[in-house]
Amino acid sequence: RGSSYSLAKLGVENQRPAAFLEDMVVAPDQMGAFLKELKALLSEYGVAYALHGHGGNGHFHFYPLLDFTDKNTPEKILSMADSFYALAKKHGGNICGEHNDGIMRTPYHHLLFSPEGIALFEKLERAFDPLDIFNPGKKVNPRFDIKNSIRKTN
Repeated sequence: RGSSYSLAKLGVENQRPAAFLEDMVVAPDQMGAFLKELKALLSEYGVAYALHGHGGNGHFHFYPLLDFTDKNTPEKILSMADSFYALAKKHGGNICGEHNDGIMRTPYHHLLFSPEGIALFEKLERAFDPLDIFNPGKKVNPRFDIKNSIRKTN
């Protein structure tokens, strides 16, 4: 995580950066439109944020600052994920450029991969990890209740 993540932890009292938008990528020719719409979404959700990235390849790390003690934050995170991941898809991008899918992004594979592609992931998982012990619930077989798994402290 870049310095914007570290600096964001010091920025707003009673809030901390939420790492679920930290890996979106779009083609460089889409960056302007993507960033304009992304900024509007951040404003719509009323959140301060930290940003860093790799402009040459359209890869961005966004960290909205959220109050994890607020009981509405889990719902806000899921709503934001829906909006922001759809925005990446709209611009022909991806929601995970370098950090892989993880628990948060696995349920959103339908935005990025065809049913045949997801079936291939499942087939590979069964072939190489038939006991589902390596990174269970990631990439295939999502099993985490994201809303109830989100931290409750800042």
